[in-house]
Amino acid sequence: MTYKKIVNGLTVLGLFLIFIMPYEVGGLLWELFHFILEMLLELAHLLFESAEATLDNIIELLFETGLHDTQVIVFYILFAVIGYGIYRFCRLVPGAFLRMQSYLIAFWEYNKIRAYLYWRGLTLNGRIKLLAFCAVYIIGFIFLNF
Repeated sequence: MTYKKIVNGLTVLGLFLIFIMPYEVGGLLWELFHFILEMLLELAHLLFESAEATLDNIIELLFETGLHDTQVIVFYILFAVIGYGIYRFCRLVPGAFLRMQSYLIAFWEYNKIRAYLYWRGLTLNGRIKLLAFCAVYIIGFIFLNF
């Protein structure tokens, strides 16, 4: 039970910080995303370089070619592999896009109906409280951030 209180307290604290300083929290999340992306790109570059060096050694020893011939063969092998990966990716994207589009439309319609039914279920007093809370939130956001 105490862990649930800790999680709930941290959740409230996080939401409070997002409300109080959304630009700082957004900047922190953006920097974290940028760091992760930069590390992934660096890892991809290291993997590419190691694959290229391995292919260089294999082809040079297997076919007993010179440096230039080895580099040309490796270039075309890597070009074919990367081209095939791009081809498969381009074949995958339209179907994934259509599935995501239909999911987002269904999600939007479902939540729109839920909000409408919630609004219809509120009493006049509940509607006034909800609108007052939204107004206070917007005014507080403007006051604390601009």
